[in-house]
Amino acid sequence: MSEINHLRSLLRDMQKCSRRSTAIQRAAADKLQALQEKIESERSGVNIEVQVMIEDLQHLVETSCDSSDTLDTNILKLLDSDLIT
Repeated sequence: MSEINHLRSLLRDMQKCSRRSTAIQRAAADKLQALQEKIESERSGVNIEVQVMIEDLQHLVETSCDSSDTLDTNILKLLDSDLIT
């Protein structure tokens, strides 16, 4: 019986992680879209930091199914960045 409870607990944890990652992934995709629109509107003076941030965000969005809190924290840091107003 304890194995069943353990498996149920793991399943609940996985579902929580999945919901959180999905929400973060959506927010990151929205931020990425805003970054791309900003670059398109300012083609002549594209900031290198913004380009690097976009690449980082793309990588993090692609790997956001990882259950590590470090990854979620990194995505949230990028979303809170002052580079985009």
